[in-house]
Amino acid sequence: MNAAEDTTIVALEGEIDLAMVPDAERRIGDAEASQPGRLIIDLSEVTFMDSSGLRVILTAHRRAEEAGRGFAIVKGGDTVNRLLEVTGLAERLELLDEPPAAR
Repeated sequence: MNAAEDTTIVALEGEIDLAMVPDAERRIGDAEASQPGRLIIDLSEVTFMDSSGLRVILTAHRRAEEAGRGFAIVKGGDTVNRLLEVTGLAERLELLDEPPAAR
């Protein structure tokens, strides 16, 4: 399988706030370095996300668009999903109920 067909999943967990942003950015950046055809950020284990976490998601989405890469988010808990809805991101981003099955 070549990189253009590849899907890479970055699973984040816990709280994504200002303190967690550098780790989340590093993990997403590492995944982007392999130039996958599609990047999925899995928020299913995220219990809290603030505006700095939203910025990480939006920045990764923008980079994916610029690179011509597919991009999706696996829904998180109720608090995270509510934040995505209130900010309008639930309508702008592709949201998945669960990560795709491993190949």
